[in-house]
Formats: sequence, structure tokens, C-alpha cells
Amino acid sequence: MNFYLALPFVFLVPPCTASADSLLERSHIFDVSIGEVVVTDFPVLVDSDLSRMPQPPEEAALAANMLFRDSLDEFEALLRMPAAIVPYEEGLESVFYPDDREEVTETETYPASATVLITSSNLGRCTGWVVAERTLVTAGHCVHEGGAGGSWAEDVRVYAGRNGSVSPFGSCAVSHMFSVEGWVVERDKNYDYGVLIADCELVSVTGAFGLADPDQEWLESAIEVTGYPVDKPLTQWAAEDKVTLVYELKLFHRADTMSGMSGSAVHTGDLFVFAVHTNARHNGAPWRSNNAATRLTEARLSNIAHWIDFEGND
Repeated sequence: MNFYLALPFVFLVPPCTASADSLLERSHIFDVSIGEVVVTDFPVLVDSDLSRMPQPPEEAALAANMLFRDSLDEFEALLRMPAAIVPYEEGLESVFYPDDREEVTETETYPASATVLITSSNLGRCTGWVVAERTLVTAGHCVHEGGAGGSWAEDVRVYAGRNGSVSPFGSCAVSHMFSVEGWVVERDKNYDYGVLIADCELVSVTGAFGLADPDQEWLESAIEVTGYPVDKPLTQWAAEDKVTLVYELKLFHRADTMSGMSGSAVHTGDLFVFAVHTNARHNGAPWRSNNAATRLTEARLSNIAHWIDFEGND
């Protein structure tokens, strides 16, 4: 009689390093004024220089700024607003103790002026950053809940350089919101990025961040992440670290962040942005031991270029 030892099959599954899918980069454009969505396939601008230089504000416009201060009721209402929910996250903290975040106090000056508090009555608080005259880049889950049954952000207002109860440049609503099929339909965390078009001019008074060359190598690069964490009173905070791991569509870092900083620019010391901070640590490696950001690939920079031109606001 022959005896056989039955051994279980073991499948070694590599970490998920999702590759780009051009269909999932299809643009979804929400017109706030009429409440309608247009789905568009923009061509990828492969022959264009998609990087953009950082742009300081115009001195004359900056000198004319007024400080807009909330009433106590307005300030407390904003404080009570929760941070936007990351639908694929388990809610672990994203501060790697000790907490090395530092408050940015002079938010009326560049580049802090180009970092923006975003509020929405249904999605909550987020961070964004100015890239063109009326264009803000942020996380996808700050403009849409994600998935085919999800809702677009409602009653959105943006506050450039917000500092506690003070808005150095006032606030304004938005006219259009943009994200992509991978987020709006599939709720795929690899496609978690979006854009808002503000109803006011920004760059002349706030300045703008630059966009980095998408072909550059980022592993071990020093970074800074600046935004509006929900555990602070509507003040701007920054943290530094380095890129710990790079996938095709996401990258990972251990800069201290907190809910509310979704949408923050992940940028170099010379203000070139190459990723959008999206989430804290959550289930499975490498997500459990790192914070994550959506990479600004060539296809995504191409989308952003089309979105900037959509309203002729460059």
C-alpha cells in the first residue's frame, strides 16, 4: 500500500502594484451649476512638457490682501466639520510618534498661501493646493465619495492660506469638479485624485506649486507634506520625511499626517509636486506601515493640463 502526504498548495502573492489602465483615467467632469456629469476621453499629451514651474504671487496683489475673520459661530461650525472619510481605510493614525509636525504660522505668505482648506457639507474637510489661476488639486475622495453610487461633494468652499479663524484671501465656491473613472466608478484607491475649479482668482494672490517631471526617480527623495489636520483648529501644519516605496500608481512615505490632510501636496523642497497625499496606514503591507499618496504620472499630469484648460483659466 502506498501512502501519500497531502501538502496544501501555497500561493506566493506579490504585493499589489496595480498597473495603469487608460480606461480608468477617463475624465468625469461635474458642473456644479447644473448638477450634470460629462465623461470625456482626453488624449494623453505625450509630446508635451507636462511639468510646471512654481509660481510666486504678484507682489502688488499680495499687498492688497485683507484679512477675513470668521464670526465665532462660523469658526465653531467649521471646527465641528469632520474630515473627509477615506472609504478604503481602517482608521489607523498616520502620525509616526514622536509627532514631528510643525505649525505654519505665516500662511498669508508663499508657499503656505497656495495650500488650501477645502470644506464640503457632505464629504467634510480636506486639503488642496493651487496649481493654476483657479485650479486646485486634491484627493479624489475630497470631490466624490467613490464608486458608482457615490455622491459628488456639495456646498464646497475653498480657503487659501487659512489660519485658525482667519482667511487671508477670503473664501469662494467652486464651479466644476473633476476626477477619473477609476475613482468615480470603481473606487480604486490607485486612482484617488481630483481637481476643483474655484469661482475666484487665486494664483495672483496665493501663488502656485509646480508639477514635477513624471519620469523622475523618487525613491528615498526628501519630501514635505502640508495641510489642515482635523486634530488642529483649522491651522496649517507641515511634516517632512522621505519616499519609502514607489509603485507605478502610488508611493509611500512616513511623514506625519492626520485626517483632514487628504489632498495635500507631496512635494520637494523647491515646491515641485509629484504625488497627492491620500491616506493613512491600513490593512496589509506596505499600507500598514506607511502613509500613501497617488502618483502624478504622465497620464494624470495630462488630465490636469486638460482640466486647467477646460475653463480657460490658465
